[in-house]
Amino acid sequence: MTMLDVHNAARESKVASYHEFMTRYSKHAKVVYGFVEGKEDPCFYRGFIESVLPDDWEVELWAAGSRDQVYEIHRSLNWRRMSKRRICFFVDRDLREMIPQPIEEDTNIYVTKGYSIENDLVCKHTCKRVLTELCDLTDANHGEMERVCEMFEEQLERFLNGMIPVMGWILIWRRNGVPAQLNDLAMKDLFSFKKGVIHVIVEPTRGVDWATHIHKKCNLVMDTAINPQGAEEEFRQVSSDSSGRRRNCRRQPCRTWSQRRHCHTWTPYWETTT
Repeated sequence: MTMLDVHNAARESKVASYHEFMTRYSKHAKVVYGFVEGKEDPCFYRGFIESVLPDDWEVELWAAGSRDQVYEIHRSLNWRRMSKRRICFFVDRDLREMIPQPIEEDTNIYVTKGYSIENDLVCKHTCKRVLTELCDLTDANHGEMERVCEMFEEQLERFLNGMIPVMGWILIWRRNGVPAQLNDLAMKDLFSFKKGVIHVIVEPTRGVDWATHIHKKCNLVMDTAINPQGAEEEFRQVSSDSSGRRRNCRRQPCRTWSQRRHCHTWTPYWETTT
């Protein structure tokens, strides 16, 4: 899929979600409406919204296709007749502050604290819930469960630190307006697991190092004149400063800013190899 195909698909997604919302919206219904970026995002936000609503209220969410489309829908609505208390918009912070790029704000626009909502969800607490509620390990010894969750935290920290070279290049691409196809960058090509321990794959392809591999996967030609060490160091510093302000991330200096899908896609692989 080319970048043009991606943009066209996002535009079509926006149109479909916008028109469906317009047919469903009712100012008298006990419903909170919302728009998110991607098709996977509703499952992350729905539970949070439902937890603060009365029992007789419902939530309806639509994927707009991209952050820009979420903002476009927000700008297109007539706020003189629609309530901002009933219609919400959720966008990822991404690396906009580091690029830097402006972030649109409004009372009904939620911007994630870190790169994306997944960065806040992938943690020891979520690991425990997955093991007990989805894997049905409710009879597990509390001490054993705690040790497994601690191991999860340790391996997540190794993963996030291992992602710094990738995130350094992503930051360079974003600052230079390079359209990288990040969806084609698979974590299984960069990391492996053995008995619950994560390992960096030094040569994702025989004779090919990390930098060359990620450029090829993202359909880019590597510019050997660019030294990514500065971006990597900047990324470490900003990530460390952010994590220091967030109690749950004090052991994961890169968790706040690692690229969105990467934090949660590796979790099932870790759990199946432990």
